[in-house]
Amino acid sequence: MIWKEFDRRVVPKISSQYRSSQKAAKEKAIKKERDNFASQMKRAHKQTVQKMATLLAQQLVKLSPALKGLVYIGNLNTNQFDPDSVHNKFGTYGNPYSSLSINNEYGQYGSPYSLYSANNPHTLQAPRLYDSSGNFLGRLSANKFDIYSVTNPGSIYRAKFLNAYGVGVIKIYGEL
Repeated sequence: MIWKEFDRRVVPKISSQYRSSQKAAKEKAIKKERDNFASQMKRAHKQTVQKMATLLAQQLVKLSPALKGLVYIGNLNTNQFDPDSVHNKFGTYGNPYSSLSINNEYGQYGSPYSLYSANNPHTLQAPRLYDSSGNFLGRLSANKFDIYSVTNPGSIYRAKFLNAYGVGVIKIYGEL
């Protein structure tokens, strides 16, 4: 009789306490796993964002000479129909009256006296040449003594320029 009373009163309490403690332990383990996963995801997201920001910054510096205080003044190619070519007499960058043309003998980029001109034989700040990947190829300068000039026979940039010319787009940027 005592055992029956014990089974009726105590056993259900013990088994319900056991079940609730198991449930609590299971919930605690799930919460711990969820928190670990969330912290791993946060770390991975932060690392991904940092990597993307670094790559973006590298690409912007490489591909955007405008960030360096430069302005686009045309493509260097012989296509007289390319609207961006310096050889297109009717385009913005080839027109002898355009302020952005190296062919304007009175302009900032074409005058033989301008500090930023491709036609000044004494300048050290002539327009810069970049390939389509943003790599610096030298300066488009009449100054044969400038180490960055592509007209200097001893310049390493002359070889870079000659290797790139005709292969892809060569963009010209002038100082602002």
